Amino acid sequence: MARQLCASGLHPSIGLHHSNRFNAFCLADDLMEPFRPAVDRAVRELWEDGMREVNAETKPDLVAVLVEAQRTERGTAPLSRCIEWAAQSFAQSILDGRERLQLPIMSAANAA
Repeated sequence: MARQLCASGLHPSIGLHHSNRFNAFCLADDLMEPFRPAVDRAVRELWEDGMREVNAETKPDLVAVLVEAQRTERGTAPLSRCIEWAAQSFAQSILDGRERLQLPIMSAANAA
């Protein structure tokens, strides 16, 4: 998220809801929230499989979240692309005053 914010011309430390002078990623933390259910689901599945730590065995499952298909207004796209669109749309909304953040269309299947 921080990389996409920077690529969109924003500074990841200037947050909306998150604020901490020791956190260089407050805005990244704010915009990451809508994507948290996808990661939470992956972590829950690992937990249910008996995995209790992030290590070489669990990292591929966690990184795979970034390529999972998400439904969007533009069609189906990997989560990593949705993160890019969210950062770009947020930057554009700051420029033109339009309150329109592009996020995946969440369904019970996505969040479950």
